[in-house]
Amino acid sequence: MPRYMFYCVSIVISLLSLSVYAGSPVWKVSKDNHHLYIGGTFHLLSNDDYPLPKAFDKAYKESSELIFETDLSALQTPQYMQKLTQMMVFSDGSTLQSAIKPATLKALTAYLESRQLPPAQFATHTPTGIALTISLIEMQAIGMKPEAGVDQFFTSLAKNDKKALGQLETPDEHIAFLSGLAEGKEDEFIMKTLNDIGELPQMMGELKAAWRDGKNLKLEELGIKQLQQEFPKIYSSLLVKRNNAWIPKIEDMMKDANTEFVLVGALHLAGKEGLVSMLKAKGYKVENLQ
Repeated sequence: MPRYMFYCVSIVISLLSLSVYAGSPVWKVSKDNHHLYIGGTFHLLSNDDYPLPKAFDKAYKESSELIFETDLSALQTPQYMQKLTQMMVFSDGSTLQSAIKPATLKALTAYLESRQLPPAQFATHTPTGIALTISLIEMQAIGMKPEAGVDQFFTSLAKNDKKALGQLETPDEHIAFLSGLAEGKEDEFIMKTLNDIGELPQMMGELKAAWRDGKNLKLEELGIKQLQQEFPKIYSSLLVKRNNAWIPKIEDMMKDANTEFVLVGALHLAGKEGLVSMLKAKGYKVENLQ
């Protein structure tokens, strides 16, 4: 993206180019006459976000196997839901009141009451559990829901078309990454979640716009930089560690005869420690799929 230090003519030319150029959330990864596709997803979307960018259709049609972050079918089983519930509540008799500061509890109570939710109902939630709950409530309030997410959409489509499904991590690993998100910054995590509510519609609109056009630099600016600065442990555990664990698995896919379509959260593709940059650094040709 051109900056003000460039000559005016360069800016004009760039803007004219942008008017006819549009990227996508899908990348083609190639090496030694073999390729696969990687698509950035939103785990929650609204019905208004469909149809998806056409690059998804192209990658899907040319792929014989779809690879997700984890097994989405397993996430919906009673066994997984029980484990998820256990992760979100204290198991040692502790309470949320004992885990956060009075000022944080006061702000949280005010929020719950404003949503007609009994605070006592959440007394045994962990800080991570309550923050995730608030996020889900507010996302659904603006029409975003898991059943409309890109991952669920393609899981259902692949099952209907009898395409093979795979995963990058197990459901138990998935839970483990979520369980300690707020550790060490419990109050800050909850307050950040509460403070962002008013900006959520605009924030999600900007994120989705950048995602649809494959603007990873914008996704990094909107969704990663602040996370790096304010919650470096969350950034490391939620994005960096998982990306590092996934790269060898993606490289193994490049060695077989199948054409895979890997679908992961959009922020996993952005930034210097994102999958796109990491694969380029390893010598793969990574090009945005138009």
